Amino acid sequence: MQHALPTHLDTVHRLLRRVSSVMLVTTLTACFGDRDRPGPAAPDGGPLLNARVLEPETGATVLTGRDIVVRVEAQDLSRLYLNGVGFVARRLSPGMPLVDSAAVRFGLQEDSTHEFTFRVPDTVPTNTQVDIYGIAFGVGGQTRLSEAVHVVVIQCGVGECD
Repeated sequence: MQHALPTHLDTVHRLLRRVSSVMLVTTLTACFGDRDRPGPAAPDGGPLLNARVLEPETGATVLTGRDIVVRVEAQDLSRLYLNGVGFVARRLSPGMPLVDSAAVRFGLQEDSTHEFTFRVPDTVPTNTQVDIYGIAFGVGGQTRLSEAVHVVVIQCGVGECD
């Protein structure tokens, strides 16, 4: 049994059906696509906070006794409920004391980026992993931690890392 090859007329007919379908979808999208949509909100209707560390990058090497810049971006994706941003740096090992932390508070707004500076103490050994988290503060004591940025410490003695 032989199958008939499509004729030129069959090919044109299929192409016209596809073009008609695309035009219909485009027309409907143009008519109904630009509606105001509600923004994201937390399940309880409160702030939907987001935080992320912009600097340093994961995998960066940091030197003890040197300034480390930490830039944190914080947002409230639902409304104007953001009222603070901060960071915390801690060693990976459980039970170890914090390396450093800081926060700044301000009036309600949608987003903020803040730059902090801290130093890893000279007592932290080489090849220690330090995890840095950004923090977004919202109204009512709500907070949101970012994903951790992991940096590796290199210990510098006096005059060694100049």
